Amino acid sequence: MPIITAIEGRAPVSPKLGVMHILHGITPETLNSTHYFGFSTRNFRVDDDTLDAFQLESDCQIRKQDLDAIEAVEKRIDAAAAIHKELLVRSDALAIKVRQKIEPMLDADG
Repeated sequence: MPIITAIEGRAPVSPKLGVMHILHGITPETLNSTHYFGFSTRNFRVDDDTLDAFQLESDCQIRKQDLDAIEAVEKRIDAAAAIHKELLVRSDALAIKVRQKIEPMLDADG
């Protein structure tokens, strides 16, 4: 994982200023939902309640924006999936018959 210590065209950031690490963890919950975990640590201003509150508020605002964007994208994906038609050709006839026999069995199993 790259660690950024400088921005092109700018002076390098001194490690003496402190270090902040951010970790993002994403794991599926269901077919349509995901758990997102975000963590950060820093070795500067560790007892600074004002900085803690600023970081928390900033993180909440950013995650809300992310959620709004993801939900907007999901609506479009769902709409596109609803109108998607399966393309079948004559050679699929046997596979379709098998599917028609298997689907009720799967539905019965729950």
